[in-house]
Amino acid sequence: MKRTSMTRDEQVRWATAYLAANLSREDVASAETSITVQAFADFFAAQWPRTFNKMHFAAQVRRAAQEPVPQGIGTAQERSVALFHRLFTLPGGTR
Repeated sequence: MKRTSMTRDEQVRWATAYLAANLSREDVASAETSITVQAFADFFAAQWPRTFNKMHFAAQVRRAAQEPVPQGIGTAQERSVALFHRLFTLPGGTR
């Protein structure tokens, strides 16, 4: 059976990338006080209360927002389309 849940690291990486790509510059610049970033941080802190650091998470979001965004078509785009296709394809079904 195929695993459908994400690991802790995958969840944090996804949330970091999502927030970095979708928040305004002001929210990213003040990630420690951003309501949206803190909502994600609170959610993760509830799951992993002893090991999750909210301030580190906010810094990760800020750092991810400063990284260059890949442009154009290529392997990343193709993987993205494949992932989208896999999400909406029934297991064991034919194409």
